[in-house]
Amino acid sequence: WHIPLFWAPFGTLVSGAPIDLLPVLTYFIMLICLSIIITWLVINSKGSVLIAILFHLSINAGIALLFYPELNTDFKIVHLLSSIPMLIFTIFLVIKNKLNTKTSTN
Repeated sequence: WHIPLFWAPFGTLVSGAPIDLLPVLTYFIMLICLSIIITWLVINSKGSVLIAILFHLSINAGIALLFYPELNTDFKIVHLLSSIPMLIFTIFLVIKNKLNTKTSTN
């Protein structure tokens, strides 16, 4: 549901930005990375959806505290650079854990 926000006039991290390759590519890289990280958190917390909610909330709050209300071109660079450690961490999780999707049912 986030994709239409590219066309929103204001109020989101991606709104008002030109819809070109770099913001869209960065968005999808971060989307995939966050999906993998949240999946890993849920699996390793024995299926706790609360952990996923709290993680998503912390990501949103952190971005808002760090970057709002002065979203400008500098933000786009920071957003791109912040996706690099997230990508590295995601690759680490996948390699280290092979993202075992089986949860134990005790």
